[in-house]
Amino acid sequence: MRLIYIVGVGRSGTSLLHSIIGSHSEIKSIPENKIFRYLSLLKSDLINHEDIYDLLLENTNLKRLQISKKDVIEMIDKSSNHFDLYSNILNYFLERNKKNICEKDPKSIDLIENLIKYDKQIKIIHIIRDPRSVVASRLKVKWTKFKSVIFHSLVYNSQLLNYDKKVNNIKTNVIEIKYEDLVSNPEINIKSICNFLELNFEKSMLDFTSTSKKIVTNEELSWKKETFGSIKDFSQKWKYDLTIFQIFLIELFTPIAYKSYGYKKSVRFKFIYPLNFSINLFSRVVAYFYKILF
Repeated sequence: MRLIYIVGVGRSGTSLLHSIIGSHSEIKSIPENKIFRYLSLLKSDLINHEDIYDLLLENTNLKRLQISKKDVIEMIDKSSNHFDLYSNILNYFLERNKKNICEKDPKSIDLIENLIKYDKQIKIIHIIRDPRSVVASRLKVKWTKFKSVIFHSLVYNSQLLNYDKKVNNIKTNVIEIKYEDLVSNPEINIKSICNFLELNFEKSMLDFTSTSKKIVTNEELSWKKETFGSIKDFSQKWKYDLTIFQIFLIELFTPIAYKSYGYKKSVRFKFIYPLNFSINLFSRVVAYFYKILF
């Protein structure tokens, strides 16, 4: 089994990419479940069966996978550590003609080192999106819309700072792709991903609706509508969804996007950018506490 893992700041297009990758005939994508994150954050590597029973059997994310209680218990009982348990869960879903399994969890962008520790042959796809698009999207989703523009901007900046710090030594395991490139030139960029995965490109990857139906649950439909239908370019929609002041705040509090990832700032706000050094310092503090709290 080879694991393909998609990461990215939340609302960066991880679900869209998950559906595209899972449409390959040699790849099995499974619903987002957050199990790796939960297991890797446990303090001990040893299996405490009682705690794991409670963690997994009552986990609503595990229920998305529709594994029977009996099968979960069997997996736990034959696992010697958390990574072993995770492998047993993944293998449960592998189909006879597929040797690759694709997982995704945006917040696992903070766990890059743990992913490599789990599997040194892992293939990680990091999708990056314009922070203005990310925040505009987060302001519409029911579970994040009550939080401020500054909060969303700082989380974006903090997660990318954490990622940049950790990824230098594992470049061969990671490919980075911009959401804007994916939606504007899907075939070219999907071929690039396939080359990274050492698989042949398949036209079916451009028609991923049937895969979306298998990996997007009913409760996720309201915020993952873009995974049903053809690839559409909404990369500039933030210009109409955000106010000038909101754009100002996002650009102020996400300096990493412009310094490291090539996004362009709005000229009208250029006078304020010397503050970005302080913002980056503040973001590192936020990143530390974000990792602890979330």
